[in-house]
Amino acid sequence: DTLLIQSLSRLLLDTFEWVTTRRGNNAFCLLEPEVQTVLLQRSWFDVFCLGMSQCAKSLSLNTLLASLNLKYQARVSHLGGGIREKKCALINEQLFHLQCFIGECERLKITTLEYAYMRLLALLDPDSLSHNYFVQSQTAMAHQFSTETAESLAVAQRALAHKDQVQSFRTLACIELKAAALGKKSNSRRGTSYTGFDSKSPDSESSSSSSSSNTSSRDGGAVDPERMERLLLRLATLKKLNVSLMEELFFNEAIGNVQIDSIIPSIINKNSSNITDSGSENAYDNVKKEVESANNNNN
Repeated sequence: DTLLIQSLSRLLLDTFEWVTTRRGNNAFCLLEPEVQTVLLQRSWFDVFCLGMSQCAKSLSLNTLLASLNLKYQARVSHLGGGIREKKCALINEQLFHLQCFIGECERLKITTLEYAYMRLLALLDPDSLSHNYFVQSQTAMAHQFSTETAESLAVAQRALAHKDQVQSFRTLACIELKAAALGKKSNSRRGTSYTGFDSKSPDSESSSSSSSSNTSSRDGGAVDPERMERLLLRLATLKKLNVSLMEELFFNEAIGNVQIDSIIPSIINKNSSNITDSGSENAYDNVKKEVESANNNNN
């Protein structure tokens, strides 16, 4: 059980570190902190799932998911029959969608480079900024534009102003993914500049050997002209997952009742202030501290 919790927690921390440091990707770090916060709040689980899929073999993922399911059923065993059966059925459905996603990714033999650009595409969703502004505006009106809600709406409006910038970064990432899918080097210098990243994170050591074999298995073979579309369709299937349910399943024992999106603003702000001219970053420590702090407050 301890190993299971540690594996999931480590992958989550690695995911946040990849997203929020220049060792991970340059594009995200070029955005304003309020923009980073909204994007990561809306997409952290998609990015986490891609990392989990990339490390499926090293994590013995099928065994891990089965163990999580059993632990979840034990945790809700005290509930009334109807409620318990409904929750267990929902979790089984969610795990089915997740296993289908991971199985299709394995069948496609996605490379480390492709995984990295897929994570970037999941992260750089300009619609997240529009949705956040809508939610904040509705909240502000419901509370008659109180000081707190008015400030939140102003932040959402500033973030929304960067929607075109996020879209341009996403377009560049899409170009890079297409080049990677076709086994070509990108002709876009801007793409390399703005979307540069460490493709081996998260969990680079465990995934590098399997990803290298994926790359070599395609070398010299026929190029699939529809590979780009297949990769994008894999991203679309992640929208079938209920983040709240999956967060409860994966992280309830590791961090308690802490909602992960609630600690993201602090992680982003602290990481932004810790990036110095020399490029030193403490994102990993920041994530750990924020999770521990939020968990202690809840207790």
